[in-house]
Amino acid sequence: MLRCIVQSCVDNGDGTFFCKCRPIHFTGWKSNEISRKTIQLIELPTNLNSSMCVPIKLKSSKSGPNIFPYAIIYEFFKLKFGRVLVLKNKQRTSEMEEMFKRQVLLLDNVMRSDHKMWKKCEFKCAQPVCSLTELRQYHHTSLSMIKSFGNEMSLQDLVNGFNVFIKERTFGPNCAAFGSKFLKRQKRIVRRVDKILNKSD
Repeated sequence: MLRCIVQSCVDNGDGTFFCKCRPIHFTGWKSNEISRKTIQLIELPTNLNSSMCVPIKLKSSKSGPNIFPYAIIYEFFKLKFGRVLVLKNKQRTSEMEEMFKRQVLLLDNVMRSDHKMWKKCEFKCAQPVCSLTELRQYHHTSLSMIKSFGNEMSLQDLVNGFNVFIKERTFGPNCAAFGSKFLKRQKRIVRRVDKILNKSD
């Protein structure tokens, strides 16, 4: 996982403070290769006396920046899937790039903050917007599982870890339908990848 300082808090002298949010620079996946990337953060008030730094997507909506609490974890998975789908299968570049696009779309649906499941699932944080620390704790099992495989993990290893992540994210009876849908989509992607790799030239 990425380790970084995301904010520098300054005391206003009256018992309140404000946070100078620093961009996060990291090695990620861009244009079908490993590349340096940056995630921007904005200050988001949590109450009258405090605030937190929250990641945003590069593309913002007309109403303002698109808050994306899962941004760092999303980039973590994106890099891992880029390695196992594209880099390890250069003989099938065009087909694997298409599979990678489908996988990224699934990552986005599971983690984006404007998905309707955010209102239905039993997913509570201390503030209306989850901090990175809370998300890492919530997904400790799946993230630890994936990190234990190292960079030479297989696609199935990564998918097994992401399936655990999906189940963590969609915990509870009100969210079961979302979890089932996401898991089925993941299974279809793996099945399609297997067909591509197993077909004769």
